[in-house]
Amino acid sequence: MTACADEKLEDNGLSGIAGALDGYTVPKSWYAGLIARGRGDETTARLEFGKAIQIVQGHLIELPEDAKTVAMLALIHAALGNKEHALRQARRAEELLPIARDSLDGPIIATTTAAVSAQVGENDLAIQQLQSLIGIPNGPTPGLLRAEPEWNPLRDDPRFKALIERAG
Repeated sequence: MTACADEKLEDNGLSGIAGALDGYTVPKSWYAGLIARGRGDETTARLEFGKAIQIVQGHLIELPEDAKTVAMLALIHAALGNKEHALRQARRAEELLPIARDSLDGPIIATTTAAVSAQVGENDLAIQQLQSLIGIPNGPTPGLLRAEPEWNPLRDDPRFKALIERAG
């Protein structure tokens, strides 16, 4: 991260978010926050996520109806533990880009909503959302559900285990 001079990075499925907001320019501070959290440095993680939220809110001034920007804001709020803001922004992103209108990115946004729900402790909402997404094109895959850390809060839930088996 230190060697990277860019402040915004194009997401090509490598952002560390369950829905991989392909084509979205992710703030470098998002990645820095994920790395700090992974290293157990919560103070730095919160600082970096705070920087990321400022950047994304700036993007929303320019593009207030962009679903991927709103979804990124939801993810950052979830990372910061801002439950109500996270859930509100995740729902808004889904309203802006529903699956019925966009069968490629709609499922990504809906998967992001499930990840946000799991991150803020709304496991029932997350499971319910995932149940509707398993098996649809561009929905979550068994590998994603097994590997992505966003799903860690659901790992011990038998409904989640059943989803992985059903999807696989």
